[in-house]
Amino acid sequence: MSDIAKIKAVLKQHLNQASSGFSIGSFGAIAEFHRSSEEPIIIDNTGQLTMMTKRGAIQLKIPDNTYPIAYEAISKNKQRWQQGLAFCLPKAEAGMSRRKGLTELGADKEAIDNTQAEAILFDMGIDAYNIDFCIRTKEKELIKLLRQFEGVPYEKLSDTLKTKIIKASPCRVVQSKLGRIEIYQVIGQEKTPQGPHTHLLPKLFSKKRTHSANTPIPENFAPCLTLHPGNPLVDHFGQSIPFHVSLYNQFEELLNQWGLAECNKLKKALSQAVLSGSSIVDFPKPLSREARATLRVTLRQMAQQEMNGQALVPT
Repeated sequence: MSDIAKIKAVLKQHLNQASSGFSIGSFGAIAEFHRSSEEPIIIDNTGQLTMMTKRGAIQLKIPDNTYPIAYEAISKNKQRWQQGLAFCLPKAEAGMSRRKGLTELGADKEAIDNTQAEAILFDMGIDAYNIDFCIRTKEKELIKLLRQFEGVPYEKLSDTLKTKIIKASPCRVVQSKLGRIEIYQVIGQEKTPQGPHTHLLPKLFSKKRTHSANTPIPENFAPCLTLHPGNPLVDHFGQSIPFHVSLYNQFEELLNQWGLAECNKLKKALSQAVLSGSSIVDFPKPLSREARATLRVTLRQMAQQEMNGQALVPT
């Protein structure tokens, strides 16, 4: 099986797995697609990497030069860790429109929800490198108001317009070279809503970074899609759950296949050192940010395995 075939097989598997989520975004501007296992699916076409519920939709396209990177990162909770599988493109090929002001794009002919193909799409003009962050609406008054601010950067849009957008909660459409996510449920004002949602944070996206420094993306690549497999210690709502062995093992397979070689090697060496009875104090201190995170995550994982009566074996 080719690497692209493997990637598509993994994406299909996780689209069918309600514990997994997906995101398309840049640093400070992101759309996330999640669903519950009880939630009815309106479009279920995983063969074409497409899914839609009443709250949101996702549609993916995977070109031959897609580059996957599985990673683990530290959580603020001292027992937990974060994990993900970023799908990247060479930076020179990952660039999107980079519109610097609010721009009307016309009817959204590529809408996943085909009942909205005549709704008007507006790019919000955040000038992100690897995504276009848009809204889509049929509401005449909102369209009229948006047109009055065409060409204005998001940071300089009036509070009146921003308040109107929040109140109207139009569909948010976030696109990259690897697909699009559409968010249908209302914009959260006091807290992040459960399920599909977006974040648009000017203080962060103004830094013009494609991703967080905690995500180990090589310099010449940009992330265009991230898979968030179910975390073995945290449920959909961010609440603690008993250590979920099968979710842990599932991500280990992805990490062994697509993790950074340096981190995978370190994880195995540390596991072997601990199992041999060596003191952690004597273990060589890693130099890179990613390696230091790997060391801390591995110790947390081994502690969870031991607490839950799992056999400790080298990764």
